[in-house]
Amino acid sequence: MMSSSKQHQIVIVGGGVAGLEIASTLGRRWRRRRGERSKVPSITLIDRDTAHVWKPMLHTIAAGTRDISQQQTTYIAQAHDAGFVYQPGELCGLDRAAHEVMLAPLHAPDGRLLVPARTLRYDTLIIAVGSRANDFGTPGVVEHCLMIDSRQQADAFNREVRIRMLQCLAQEEDLSIAIVGGGATGVELAAELVQLTETAVAYGAQGLSERITITLIESGPRLLAAFPQDISAATQARLEALGIRVLTQTRVSAADVDAFVLDDGKRIAASLKVWAAGVKAPDFLADLDGLEAGRGNQLLTRPSLQTTLDADIYAVGDCASLSLPGTQTPLPPRLRSPTSRLNISSATCPMRLRTTALFPTLSTEILARWCRWATTMPMARWVNSVCSKASRSVVGWRNSAMSCCTAATSPGSMDSGAAACSGSSTGSIPGCGRRFVWINTFAINGLMKCLDERIQVNHGEREMQRDSPLETTPHIRTGSI
Repeated sequence: MMSSSKQHQIVIVGGGVAGLEIASTLGRRWRRRRGERSKVPSITLIDRDTAHVWKPMLHTIAAGTRDISQQQTTYIAQAHDAGFVYQPGELCGLDRAAHEVMLAPLHAPDGRLLVPARTLRYDTLIIAVGSRANDFGTPGVVEHCLMIDSRQQADAFNREVRIRMLQCLAQEEDLSIAIVGGGATGVELAAELVQLTETAVAYGAQGLSERITITLIESGPRLLAAFPQDISAATQARLEALGIRVLTQTRVSAADVDAFVLDDGKRIAASLKVWAAGVKAPDFLADLDGLEAGRGNQLLTRPSLQTTLDADIYAVGDCASLSLPGTQTPLPPRLRSPTSRLNISSATCPMRLRTTALFPTLSTEILARWCRWATTMPMARWVNSVCSKASRSVVGWRNSAMSCCTAATSPGSMDSGAAACSGSSTGSIPGCGRRFVWINTFAINGLMKCLDERIQVNHGEREMQRDSPLETTPHIRTGSI
């Protein structure tokens, strides 16, 4: 709980889209009140990396078709600009009774200690650690496959693919690349690697395209399963036209040094192997001081995004699992983040916070019915049919709306919206999600309103204690964010 003699400590773990936008918005909101120290909370963002890259752009960095320095936002610069504090660290434990998070030590690539292990106190904790690919325990994946779940992994893959391409040219060896996962990441990475090869050939790497083979492996019946059938078919046709070998209904049972091993015993030769299938939250969330977690290690939350067993801890984005009352299926990831471009959680938060600016009388039943309607494919087709008749002045809105509606139907893909938003060059927090910024702002404004009320209540208690030192004042709790 918040001590009456200290600032309210808001700790945000995870510097992805959700965590960074929450920290930035809260920081800017309260920066104007820095003179009123007792009413201004302390906002701290924790992430093990030093910079943020919008996740749907990681495949372009991995392939080298985008410059990482132009796509990233450094946390320390963003913190200075927005008015919050950035601390490097990685969550490794939680003490809910003491209201403390435990941070693991950080080491340099050569093993030198950079930041020692430490603990950090919180009054309100927001967990926004995102998700990563799920290897489903497939033997050999961890040892022999590369993944592209973070800025560092994408940069490491880019360095590796450049080395392999140079070896391919200098030593006259073939380079076989196999990607497991026919979602947006796998599809876009395969296409970007073709573009990288074509660019290298245009700059004089003659014969490179004949030496490189790219195979995309999908266990399901089609690529981009979250999208309509016609989009999947068109995507596969386009990839095959680019020279990419596409295998559907092909399940990988193991990976070794030279190949992927399939269920039927066949081998797909690959000197460079990428795993981009499945989605799960970090493993440590499965046993985080008793917090309730569901399938894929996701923390179970209420419609307010509070975790089910602790009202002072919130989970947002892909590390959270939210099922509305009366429903069994969790909402897709993009509908449970206060910073997603199409956000159902934005509607549920104001209901709990009693903010009536935009959603004055929404009942749980209405919300559940609206969510079910919003996450169906007919909505995406309806938006397309209506907006396609509009003038050219709204074509940009139609494209953004379609991308958001399509992304909303994804059952588990982190970056399904990227495939719908083709051509987007947004790579850092200043540009991502601006098309629906009014929804994002409303969600965070509700969060800040409740924090304001809590901080003012605690400030009022301190004033009463100072004026009447002999009078005891009971602790007043107004709820959480």
